[in-house]
Amino acid sequence: MGRLRVVYDRYGGAGDLFERALTAVERVGDELGIALALENLAMAQLTADDLVAARLTIDRVFEHRRSAGITYAGDDALDVLARVEHAEGHDEKAVTLLAAADVLRRQLHTPLWPPALERHERLLAELQRASAIRSSTLHTREGRRSTWPMCTSSCRKARPCPKGPPTDEYAAAGGSPPAA
Repeated sequence: MGRLRVVYDRYGGAGDLFERALTAVERVGDELGIALALENLAMAQLTADDLVAARLTIDRVFEHRRSAGITYAGDDALDVLARVEHAEGHDEKAVTLLAAADVLRRQLHTPLWPPALERHERLLAELQRASAIRSSTLHTREGRRSTWPMCTSSCRKARPCPKGPPTDEYAAAGGSPPAA
């Protein structure tokens, strides 16, 4: 039941389902299961507008992944972290994290599947709207314009924002493309 809620972004109204799932995988000692259950719990907390708990949980996700040496599904962890950053008002950091997740997906040939892609596109649209509001505020108060960074999607070509110069997704994520 928990997996269906995650797939279709239905975290609300689940009661303590995500806490129980975490307890179950901790009990059996499944390190990857713990990392994934923690990510799901962070999303449930974010959906419930408990930003403090979501931040603590996503921080625990990355500490657990680091200590256990888990790299599998790192793009999903970056995606959840981007959502927490956005909820906390750190939109530029959220965009960078999403771009890094897209680079991982591209390198690992793991595109977003339809429900996750819809969620991804909604977040990009929110970030773009937030950037446009901030950009016009900066323009009027500080006499300069802000540019919207490169938005990427793992199943489409990178698309530059009309406000900014074209760059590639690797530059947006702070890296360089893999050697051909």
